[in-house]
Amino acid sequence: MSTILHLETELKSCGIDKDTAEKISHSTVDNLRKDYGGEHIYFPKGKELDAILKHHEIYKRWNGHNQVELSKEFNMTVPAIYRILKKAHQKEVDERQNQLAF
Repeated sequence: MSTILHLETELKSCGIDKDTAEKISHSTVDNLRKDYGGEHIYFPKGKELDAILKHHEIYKRWNGHNQVELSKEFNMTVPAIYRILKKAHQKEVDERQNQLAF
């Protein structure tokens, strides 16, 4: 039942009306039950994904001068923020360079 509620809440937060969110969540859980009923399913905590999303958010919000503010907001050291920015910038440059390859 909690899975249905989680899905409904998420769908409604995306702007889907209550009735449609309810139908989608019930259908999804029913399909999962049919496909995986009786099996053990492991959901990782997602620490690596959380870190990637956090780093992306830091890079997205960086304006070239707000490293200290970002470090306070994300509870990180300024050098850690610089490392994240450097990696993200290098990844962006690498992706652009790949687009230029013939």
